[in-house]
Amino acid sequence: MYESEIYIRTVQENLPNDVLNQFKNTLGSIKSRSILHWAEHCTECSIPTCFTTCDLYSPRMDGKCQRFVYGIEKVNINAEQSMYLLKIYFKKWGVLAKQGNNELFDMDKSKSIERSDLKISSLIHLPWPSFVKRKFAQKRYDFKKKHIIKTQNTSNLIPDAFARMPCTVSPE
Repeated sequence: MYESEIYIRTVQENLPNDVLNQFKNTLGSIKSRSILHWAEHCTECSIPTCFTTCDLYSPRMDGKCQRFVYGIEKVNINAEQSMYLLKIYFKKWGVLAKQGNNELFDMDKSKSIERSDLKISSLIHLPWPSFVKRKFAQKRYDFKKKHIIKTQNTSNLIPDAFARMPCTVSPE
């Protein structure tokens, strides 16, 4: 899960078949997973003064600073679009962060939660006035963050792995 209330763009990528197969094999071995709300942050942040004092401040639709070149882009990697990657190009001081959570959901439930999140977030991206979009996005972000904190670690299931696949390419 990512900041879909801010970024909802999907891009096409032509990944090599061996890379796609590795992702598919990894996904096929996962029985349950947590839902982490990945968000864009700055390592030098001092909100709210940085919005007026930092030369690197670039506003997003919610007024926070955009520290990713194109935001967080969703890359579908299979025809059913149930498997995707996130593509991010970092600007100076940009960092991808999340509220920790090890609450586990089976794969069907986690996909359902993410689909629901995308549907709700798509409403924010309708052609509302910018101040309405900003308010909706802030409320959605606050709700997601508080909900994750409130519901985390209630199942007593313990994750046995953390999987990530970093990529270090630059924008063209």
